Amino acid sequence: DRPFAMAGLYERWEPPEPETAQTGLDAFGGGVEGADDGSDDDIVETFTIVTTEPNDLVADLHHRMAVVLEPSEEATWLHGDPDEAVELLDPYPDDELIAHPVSTRVNSPAVDAPELIESVGAE
Repeated sequence: DRPFAMAGLYERWEPPEPETAQTGLDAFGGGVEGADDGSDDDIVETFTIVTTEPNDLVADLHHRMAVVLEPSEEATWLHGDPDEAVELLDPYPDDELIAHPVSTRVNSPAVDAPELIESVGAE
């Protein structure tokens, strides 16, 4: 019933240059569509949601759960040192969460609709 934050990791990086180069059309100065031209197109942005052991509520559904942060923990996750961040990787209290059945349509990444979070009868 309220927004919440989850622990995650974000990285922006450039793939390393290959150790060996293969001669292609670009070696003759003509350029090849999609070839490395040093632009920002070569930058890769990646992210992941950090998971932990499930609490009792989630354990019946899955072997792991996202690390959900208390509002008071968000600044520590974002700006604290690694030892402080590790202390936040515990399961969120199950008495703070509510579980209800939802459509199995949530299993498809191709489906993105607001009704997916509505409670449904057992399928």
